[in-house]
Amino acid sequence: MAKKDIYQEVTSKIIAVLETVDLADYQPPFAALAAQGLPLNPITEHRYQGINIPSLWFDQQDKGFSSSHWATFNQWKERGANVRKGEKGSPIIFYKTLVRQE
Repeated sequence: MAKKDIYQEVTSKIIAVLETVDLADYQPPFAALAAQGLPLNPITEHRYQGINIPSLWFDQQDKGFSSSHWATFNQWKERGANVRKGEKGSPIIFYKTLVRQE
């Protein structure tokens, strides 16, 4: 099975959204998503960064979610929340800054 290229997926989604823009009546295509706030894990209070922001915004829009809160299945379960049957997770790119001292 081929490995998914999250960067290409997000780039393709951005291009698709931009292609729907009507130049005669321009409205920023990402304004509605940005107005809902940056994606956040309400359990850890971690704000997602980098490529995860547009990736989660697009998933939020595609899945019709009204909240920009994201957590793992187990985190939601521990809070007593339900995950819809058949719901699939959203990909997250893990990274951290590495400081090297020579």
